[in-house]
Amino acid sequence: MASNGMLYGLVGALGVAVVGGGLYIANDKGAFTTTPAPVVATAPAPVATPPAPALRPPVAAPAPQPAAPSGPSASQVQQLNTLVLDARRAITRGDFASVDRALDQAERIDPRSSDVIAARRDLRDAQQHAQRQNSQQDNRVEALVAQARAAILRHDYVTADRLLDQAEGIDSRDRQVQQARAELNTANPRRR
Repeated sequence: MASNGMLYGLVGALGVAVVGGGLYIANDKGAFTTTPAPVVATAPAPVATPPAPALRPPVAAPAPQPAAPSGPSASQVQQLNTLVLDARRAITRGDFASVDRALDQAERIDPRSSDVIAARRDLRDAQQHAQRQNSQQDNRVEALVAQARAAILRHDYVTADRLLDQAEGIDSRDRQVQQARAELNTANPRRR
């Protein structure tokens, strides 16, 4: 029995310590102020008890859905390759409008395709090269027309005719070439 008394004493001391600690904390937080808070009486709200859940048999987890394909299908890859091949052929012909159409269609299938990106880069390079060539041809035509006009002024109609033939070989639709040809025809008495 002595051991029970000691146990009761220990439990009692522990209880006093807990209650004393709680009072100390409550006092520290201002629970024991001099002005009491107004007391408002309210009726307790009725507590609704949730209905007991019906026992259901365990439901199996749905089968995992196959992941959507992350890239183009096999037929789309074949179509993409055909479009890129068509685009590259059109680049060699200098048909830049056809290249652009084919690459636009290919980009709709797979815009991240390395073949499409490379073909687009090749198109830009070909366009820049063609532009440089056109500029060089324009310069050659201008030089030939200037030399032909100088020959017309010297009354060297044979040289002027030969120079204009060369210019027409480069670009027969050039307005300067056509005007210089008309000037030669007007100035040359044999052509009248």
